[in-house]
Amino acid sequence: MRIVLGLILILVSLYFSFFKNKLQKLIRPTAGWQLGAGTVSGVMGGLFGMQGPPVVLYLVNSEPDKNHYMGMIQTYAVLTNVIMLAVRAYNGFVTPAVGNAYLYSLGGLAVGVLTGNWAFARIPNKLFTYVVYAYIGVSGLIIFLMASYS
Repeated sequence: MRIVLGLILILVSLYFSFFKNKLQKLIRPTAGWQLGAGTVSGVMGGLFGMQGPPVVLYLVNSEPDKNHYMGMIQTYAVLTNVIMLAVRAYNGFVTPAVGNAYLYSLGGLAVGVLTGNWAFARIPNKLFTYVVYAYIGVSGLIIFLMASYS
């Protein structure tokens, strides 16, 4: 199934890259699109532990610019991570070892945030959606290659 996920992410990123203008006119911030993106996101999260791409693709096409997109995607990430943390804590997966690993990862998180902020500020608004599509495609390629060789 991971091979299929990788291929789908690659194909979707290519499709969205070639039909960006048409999709941005079609995908609007409506309840139907939001429900659809959320549903596909939930299914992908359950099957693969990767719920982000449907919401990312919806938001990058429905928001007017990269700053609005960033605000929306960060809100989505906070809400979903809080919910997942609560579920994991309820099921006993939040242990002292997990807390210890979390503390060690904070340095890497800080470097990632600073690097991401630096890159985000330098990506022009017109190019931003293509960078997002490319990231989804590269993620799909990595998933595909890792699944093919394991």
